[in-house]
This record gives sequence, C-alpha cells and structure tokens, in this order.
Amino acid sequence: MRKLLKSTRTTQNRLSLVSYIARLFLNNPMPTRFLECNPIVTVSDLAAAKSFYTRELGFSLDFDYGDVLGMAKDGVLILLIVSTSPNARQKPGTSNLSFLTDQVDELFTRCASAGVTILVEPSDRPYGQRDFAIQDPDGNVLTFGCALTSSAHL
Repeated sequence: MRKLLKSTRTTQNRLSLVSYIARLFLNNPMPTRFLECNPIVTVSDLAAAKSFYTRELGFSLDFDYGDVLGMAKDGVLILLIVSTSPNARQKPGTSNLSFLTDQVDELFTRCASAGVTILVEPSDRPYGQRDFAIQDPDGNVLTFGCALTSSAHL
C-alpha cells in the first residue's frame, strides 16, 4: 500500500487512490461472519439463578464451569456468571435480554402463577409484536415476544 501511495506523483492522484481504496472497503462487507451471540447475565447467587431459569422459564443446565453456568432452551444459550467471579464484567440486575418466542401468553401465565415479578403485561405492540417483560431474582430484565402473525394468543 505504501509503495502504491509513494508511486503516485501528485497529491490529487494520491487522494484519488485513497478514495478508491476506501470505496473498496466500504462496498465490501466485513469478511468476519458472526455465528451466534450468547448473552452473559451477572447474578448474585448462581444456585438461585439456576433454579429460577430452570423452574420458571424451562431452561436446562448445559454446562457448569464453577462460577459460570450455561443454560439452554430450544437453541438459545445464556450464560449466568456469579458477581464474585473475576470474569464478571457488570453488576447483577443490569442485564436486559429480549427473547423471540413462538407465543407468549402461556409463558406469561406460568410466570405470573409462580409469583415472578412482572414489569410489563402481554400486549400487542405497534412494532408488530406481542410481548411482556419480567425480572429475574437479581432484577435483570427479560422480555419475551412473538410476531403478531404467529399463534400469539394460544
């Protein structure tokens, strides 16, 4: 690149070359493919969090690395990390997760019956989704939504 820039004779030619190279990079998407995203939820008590996510939301334990648990459900994997871990990057209660589901009313009823803290009751939203929001025991916000065209009211 430096040789190419040095070989151009005038400032105008250099600017044209830089502009051309910039356009190449801007018009070509980043070659790195993102394969998945696994949210990390900081909790104060791993045992209590594991119980909540298993009992109230239907997750199962995928792995246990001591201060980090992998919780899985239907292809979704979330990581629970205890706040005392040297790898914890945020405080408990500061996560905000949004789950896309195939329906929400049955899950809402299950959560409400179990005494889960409800932040927002299910409703059809102008953005084309029916959703509701709850808090886990640490105050992390979990929103569950489905497209209005799906079986939202089953």
